[in-house]
Amino acid sequence: MFAELFQLSGCHSDSHVLEIAAGTGIATLHLAERGCRVTAVELGGEMARVAKNKLDKFEKVDVQVSAFEEWEPSVGVQYDLVLVATAFHWLDPNVRYKKIASLLKPGGYLAIIRYHHVAGGDQAFFDQVQMCYEQFKNGTTKKFVLPRIEEIRPDTSEMKESGWFEEPVRKTYVKEEAYNRQQY
Repeated sequence: MFAELFQLSGCHSDSHVLEIAAGTGIATLHLAERGCRVTAVELGGEMARVAKNKLDKFEKVDVQVSAFEEWEPSVGVQYDLVLVATAFHWLDPNVRYKKIASLLKPGGYLAIIRYHHVAGGDQAFFDQVQMCYEQFKNGTTKKFVLPRIEEIRPDTSEMKESGWFEEPVRKTYVKEEAYNRQQY
């Protein structure tokens, strides 16, 4: 996924990347390993601490603790790529597109990564844990059903209506994951 992202965006080892809601640095590590100058903004202090520890060996990575909406970049800094992995929906809709657009260099890219569990694998397991979803997933009164991969299509209407971005490129990547009892 990251190889294709770099190909599509033209990013390379000298690119300056802003990662919003970096969490524990899972995606940040992929950017750092490619040699990018990365500014990673994370709201949660503990998650930022984990990211800093994980990324300590990369001199070109700066992890900052802040809400994106309140964060201010260094004066004059613009980014080749802004990446938001699994957290875009948490950003203030009144701020996110306009602020991101203002931080990008001309011709820069915004990459939004979404992660979904989809139907497949061990259906018998999901049938057996259905009561857990009903008991612990707020607002679930009917059977929780994982979507099929072809049912997941991002709604890009808000992006188009913002006027800040062109028609997005959509890509789907499938990764099969196996969990043991403790991991799940």
